[in-house]
Amino acid sequence: MLLISHYAYNNVSRKQNRHPSKTRNEMKDFWESMFREEKTTWGFEASDSAILSKDFFLKKNAKEILIPGIGYGRNAKIFCEHGLNVTGIEISKSAIDLAKETNGLNIKIYKGSVTEMPFDTKTYDGIFCYAVLTPIMQA
Repeated sequence: MLLISHYAYNNVSRKQNRHPSKTRNEMKDFWESMFREEKTTWGFEASDSAILSKDFFLKKNAKEILIPGIGYGRNAKIFCEHGLNVTGIEISKSAIDLAKETNGLNIKIYKGSVTEMPFDTKTYDGIFCYAVLTPIMQA
């Protein structure tokens, strides 16, 4: 399994000073509010990290990619466009709705916390994390 994680806490959101650091419910409330109010705040272009990761996954013949904290899918789209099968997990229902409505993603997105991944026995060839692990590690 290949894991790519981008450490970008300072770019988590414009509301970073209000970012909770303790409970799962605080995290859920924070991200739900973030996506409900600011929607597609980071635009629709994939991050440089996602572009580089896509190339890496393709080079390594990865097929099944997991994206914890998929948000509204701006980084997932580039993987899908290049034939990778993407599964996401996202704590915010608003973000999941945006992923389907604004990015047209037709992929499986589990609603839940990345600290309690609700998966069956499926395995993944690669995991792409973008600004997800830092808030968890600080909690």
